[in-house]
Amino acid sequence: MKRSPLLLPSLLSVLMSTAAAAPLRGLWVDAFGSGFKNETEIKKLVQDARTLGLNALFAQVVRRADCYCLKSTFPVTEDINVPKGFDPLEVLIREAHSAGLQVHAWVIVHAMTSSEVALPRNPLHPINAHGLDEFADTWLTFNNAGEALVSKDYYFDLAHPGVVKFFADGLRSLAQNYALDGIMLDRIRYPDPVKISAPIWGYNPYSLSRYFRETGATRIPLPQDRKWMDWRRDQVSLLVKHLYLEVKNAKPSIWFSAATITYGPPPKTQEGFKTTRTYAEVLQNWPQWLKEGFLELNVMMNYKRQSKAPQDQWYAGWVDFAAKQAGVNASGIAWYLNDFAGIQAQTQKAVNTHMGWAGYSYRFPNLGNYTSNPTVTTEYEALKNLLPSGEAFDGAPLPSTSLKGQLKGKEVSGIAVELWKSGKLLARTVTDATGYFGFTQLPVGSVELRVLKVRKTLNVQERRVNDAGVY
Repeated sequence: MKRSPLLLPSLLSVLMSTAAAAPLRGLWVDAFGSGFKNETEIKKLVQDARTLGLNALFAQVVRRADCYCLKSTFPVTEDINVPKGFDPLEVLIREAHSAGLQVHAWVIVHAMTSSEVALPRNPLHPINAHGLDEFADTWLTFNNAGEALVSKDYYFDLAHPGVVKFFADGLRSLAQNYALDGIMLDRIRYPDPVKISAPIWGYNPYSLSRYFRETGATRIPLPQDRKWMDWRRDQVSLLVKHLYLEVKNAKPSIWFSAATITYGPPPKTQEGFKTTRTYAEVLQNWPQWLKEGFLELNVMMNYKRQSKAPQDQWYAGWVDFAAKQAGVNASGIAWYLNDFAGIQAQTQKAVNTHMGWAGYSYRFPNLGNYTSNPTVTTEYEALKNLLPSGEAFDGAPLPSTSLKGQLKGKEVSGIAVELWKSGKLLARTVTDATGYFGFTQLPVGSVELRVLKVRKTLNVQERRVNDAGVY
């Protein structure tokens, strides 16, 4: 493989300039190939990461509802490449921390399983316990044609209470049982539409019954029904907030992040974001999550080809947009779509905008590798020498001054919950699929909680997740 001798010092100078500010210099490590499945792979990954000059690893700990770990409520992976009794996450944390690297558990949310692989043997795996044989209360999402499988994957429906609880319990257990530096949500959205013209997922029977009850609708909505789109988008946001509050309550020192969508042309303003494909097609509203404080670290999957217009302008535009948002933002760079010049240009843009970056990915480190050779090869060995070492990524902030609570009983979703202070409405939300509710970015001191017939005075303490209790 050829590389320009003039490119190396230029790229080195770009990446070394990030060290003083200690921004994110991350790497996604997926579980569909080698990387962290045994001790040998882990030691090589850590050594490669040190040579690359990274300070954080996003390891795909939860792939398709299965965990590459032994101490969580998620089903343990049945990957034959993981030795029996071996805990990949625990060993990765140990080795990475000894090398000064952070470890963030990368969790895929909407993927349940694939038709291309054998079904899990574990009867408690969601595809077995809550899949097609449990149609009356399945956790699968469907399209408006009644199909659960399009292409090759089965997906969770994010508006089902069982799904919400499954991920809340799972993430809480990861935070409690492992010395993680962060938890990253991925695919925290509805699946891509089969046709660009309409988002068509979300027609789970239980979720539809919720929609009817909470909105007063009486007919199955069309895919582009505005009220239906808004309701499903709200379910995604409520789920993110629920997961944030549970994770930060379990471990206040942990980063809560998401790998977010940047489809198509970028917006220029917050209002303009509502015209993007991200907002309209997959129903993800990450600027709102940042603004309301229940997303701390936003790592955009800003996967664009630098050599192909207008994708190069789109990449730069999304960086500029993210730089104006709250929280900590970073640009994910698709190494597999770019040559070294493209990687250099996109890294330079992130650095110039005072933003961190993450590379996708460990298995697919440069142009062409994604389809032609999905293994770590000598191409990777050449790439890793371009990236220098630097300082550690900063620690996570304490939680936003927050409040969480729960309604119990039947039909507890979509219930209005209000906080009042000094006789004035302070904030309003609704309960999610499980009856859970939460508020972020609150003032400290006395507030009154109002939900159904309950009126309760609470004392909100600063920079923590306050517990309002169960009603």
